[in-house]
Amino acid sequence: MWPAFWLLPTDGTWPPELDAVEMLGNNPTTIYTSTHSQVASAKTVATQVADTSKGFHTYGVDWEPDRVTYYFDGNAISSLATPADMNKPMYMIVNLTVGGVGSWPGAATGETGHLLVDYVRAYASPTAVQPPLTLLYWGETINKGDGNFSITGTGGGGWINLGNGNQTVHLTGAAGSVQGSNNTIVTGDGNQAITVAGNSNTITTGAGTSVIDAGVSYAHVTLGATPSGTTTVKATGFKDVITSVGNGNYSITGTSGGATVSLKDGNDTITLGGSGNTVVTGKGTSVITAEGGQASVRTDGGGSTISVGGWKNLLDAGPGINFLNGGNGYDTFVLNAAGQGLDTVTGFKTSNHDVLNFSRDSLDCRSYPICQTLAGLSQLKSRAARLRSWSIQRAALAHPRLSRC
Repeated sequence: MWPAFWLLPTDGTWPPELDAVEMLGNNPTTIYTSTHSQVASAKTVATQVADTSKGFHTYGVDWEPDRVTYYFDGNAISSLATPADMNKPMYMIVNLTVGGVGSWPGAATGETGHLLVDYVRAYASPTAVQPPLTLLYWGETINKGDGNFSITGTGGGGWINLGNGNQTVHLTGAAGSVQGSNNTIVTGDGNQAITVAGNSNTITTGAGTSVIDAGVSYAHVTLGATPSGTTTVKATGFKDVITSVGNGNYSITGTSGGATVSLKDGNDTITLGGSGNTVVTGKGTSVITAEGGQASVRTDGGGSTISVGGWKNLLDAGPGINFLNGGNGYDTFVLNAAGQGLDTVTGFKTSNHDVLNFSRDSLDCRSYPICQTLAGLSQLKSRAARLRSWSIQRAALAHPRLSRC
């Protein structure tokens, strides 16, 4: 008898062939693992194991782009280089063949034989590239686990749920249509490349370094941590919302205004056009530009640079040595209290009704000496003025000549 678990190409060609396990019935303590290829000679490894006819065992193969590794009862028993032509979809075969005269196993002995199979399982490797997928219709759902997937299409109102891996999602649509709009895209950890064309798309990623184009307007993007490198988000629409739930470095660009950007700690570069943008970041050395006016920009310190244009902006860079560059007027600069570092302010003009605020709304003035000092100086100056006035009045009463001066 000749039991085997093996794979052949789905396009009907041969070779390649991948043999996860073969065994000859007359020698149940030896199993064979092989690769067959058009560009390389067949490679077979014989391994001595426990008597495979005495009970159930597990047999496995990990087929990667560079190596094929074989397993018996969960332990790696051999590893071969992946042939160059073993890079196409293959299907699995589990079978029991009866040998004949002149065949590898030889002529069958006895009258019966059997192969018992408890289960067969297939897993996608996180590094494997999966067949391309399409999202074409309204409300369509694509739900996959871990793996590297590529999804294209013009679908709208859809749901794409992917596990860990390096995903590519590219959804297009005609201008003014609902194509590529109102989709929800969720991925696990990995380096994602996501581009959507329409409105109101929701994108959520796990940890990784990603490149995202969030579409036209009203996008909601939630980013995982970026352990290394910089995640890039382009949000050119109106009232986009971009949030990070982990620390990392992010590069955010937007052009139409009304955006809300909320990031954790990291060294970020944020450039926003339009008016009415709101930016809040954690600690880090960030460079933030909000050009259109009526912006609110706050960081948690660390040496940030904030530059604004237009009118009626709020600039608060937090503790640290920061640089605040004002706009056209009516700007409020929230500056450091004592012990928090030195801020450099440019573009401040009282003639443009700009305001310097030395006490953040989150600070208790009683806890910071500079607040107490400023308040004390104000009180002393007021008291001194009253004393001078009282002294001059007394002097005038005592010295008539003084009253005529």
